[in-house]
Amino acid sequence: MTMDMEPGAVARRSWDVWNGGDLDALDALVDDESQNFGQPSGKARTRAILTAWRTAFPDLTFVVEEEIVHEDRVAHRVTVRGTYRGTFKLLGLESVKPTGRSFEVMQIHMSRVRNGRTVEHWGARDDLGMLRQLGVLPASVAP
Repeated sequence: MTMDMEPGAVARRSWDVWNGGDLDALDALVDDESQNFGQPSGKARTRAILTAWRTAFPDLTFVVEEEIVHEDRVAHRVTVRGTYRGTFKLLGLESVKPTGRSFEVMQIHMSRVRNGRTVEHWGARDDLGMLRQLGVLPASVAP
């Protein structure tokens, strides 16, 4: 299925999967030996990351605002939104109770795609802005 998809289509399909939380569809888009932020992740780790985000933010959505594709590389500027409703088992927030507050931030993601699957991912996220909006950090914390 994904073997014929060009890199931009694979990356856009990945956001659809993140928006819907379809772990089986995610497997078709991620290489077994993929890396996330330079660390081995593969399908299992990518599934765990997606599950953690969707557990904390059941309404999590990524909207692609801009795309640049060059050969096997894709860059996306995305708007990310969600409401903090469940335990967030990332960023050291396991013990922080959900606030019920929403966030909206911009992120940049870069992926390398081979044979219709993501083999490498890097991202620049505004976690500080997200945590401020969620009420986890005070707005006065300096960037």
